Amino acid sequence: MKKFFQTKLALCIFASITFMAVTFFMIFKGLKTVKQNKQEIVAASKPEFEEAGFKNPEAEQMLEEIQKERKTLREKEAQLNELSSRLQLERSELEQSVQKVKRLQAEFDKDVVRIQADEMTNLKKLSKVYSSMEASGATLIMKELEDNSVVKILSLMKETESAPILETLAKQGAAEAKRAAAISEKLRLTLAHK
Repeated sequence: MKKFFQTKLALCIFASITFMAVTFFMIFKGLKTVKQNKQEIVAASKPEFEEAGFKNPEAEQMLEEIQKERKTLREKEAQLNELSSRLQLERSELEQSVQKVKRLQAEFDKDVVRIQADEMTNLKKLSKVYSSMEASGATLIMKELEDNSVVKILSLMKETESAPILETLAKQGAAEAKRAAAISEKLRLTLAHK
């Protein structure tokens, strides 16, 4: 997992999340400012003297400017809403990507046999025991073990010690030959913390 966080993919995911968070913050900060300006414009658009029947060309000019500003603010609000919806879409795409990465990591972990540090001591002892046995005797015992356990033990043996065991296993019939092939494939994918 530590290596995953050091990859370019993890860096890209982190950068995308940071970008979207900053953009999201800026959008909502901008929306607050737009709403405050809108309330101030509405309050200023009805001067007291107009209600009393007076007309002033300067006031009409100011009113036109305010209406133009309102239109501009509505356009900016529409742009912010569009940006917000795009941000939501990008966030959902990013979440889907993160889920896909997690799923792929889980599949990878399922396919790869990992030997943890705490079980290493016991596995080394077992591998020494099986190495000192005849291949036929070790094969009979390993037939009863799960494939992952066999892979862990064989991965700690020298090739000259594990090869006769796999050969003896393969010679015991078609089913055991397939099992030996599957064990060999898992041996190739084993990640041991040596």
